[in-house]
Amino acid sequence: MFGVVGTMIGWLSNQLGLKTDVASATGSVHAKIGDLKNKIGNNTDTRASNTVMGSLSTGIKSWQNVVFTPSSTTGSITIASVNPSKCMITFNGGGSYYSTSDGGMHHISPWLIGITATTVSYGMPSKGSYGEYGGSYSVTVVEFY
Repeated sequence: MFGVVGTMIGWLSNQLGLKTDVASATGSVHAKIGDLKNKIGNNTDTRASNTVMGSLSTGIKSWQNVVFTPSSTTGSITIASVNPSKCMITFNGGGSYYSTSDGGMHHISPWLIGITATTVSYGMPSKGSYGEYGGSYSVTVVEFY
């Protein structure tokens, strides 16, 4: 009886492993759990792609805000280098003008034409006979990992 129990305990010990087993994806159950724990990481991990918690710490790589004053219907703004395919662009601010033809106020806001690694190109409505574009605007560029 003790021989069978001893054999079972030995087999079980070999499969489960010891607390001192080195983390390994191909080792004992204990070693596999250690390997999984290393891949998950913990909530103090900084941005890293080698742990789940590290990759969740933030999705934002960089952000920048640039103030500009348009002087024509198109223009470009110089920004710090980014990967355009991983960016979100927002324009902030806006001007207005009064139209004598319809007696109403009209909002003026820039729109995105395109982005390169170091430039944001924008468009503005034609000001026609309405005066200025309404002062300064800003563009915010958020780059993600």
